[in-house]
Amino acid sequence: MITNWFDKTFTVKRNEWVQDSEGRALDTAQVELDSIEGNIQQASAEYAEAMDLEFRKTFVLYTSFDADVEEGDILSYDGDEYTVAGVQRFYHEKVGNPHTRAIIHL
Repeated sequence: MITNWFDKTFTVKRNEWVQDSEGRALDTAQVELDSIEGNIQQASAEYAEAMDLEFRKTFVLYTSFDADVEEGDILSYDGDEYTVAGVQRFYHEKVGNPHTRAIIHL
């Protein structure tokens, strides 16, 4: 099972709208959400090019199917902050092994 490989804990931060007492959106603030468990692997330049991404330090994070992670989130791990560039969720009834693959940049 792929979840056996999830050996690192990432803190998820997301920009959310702050509202005034009447419910009007004022501004965005970075909010720390729950943590997610995952496995990170550095992506090749060819992979980044195939995904039409600017090649920086690009990584692929594998995490649980229901992990609360979205494009634009900031993931913190071991003093580094990664920006989520894309999220794909995978599940196949016959194969099983549901998981999420997030493309992240350092």
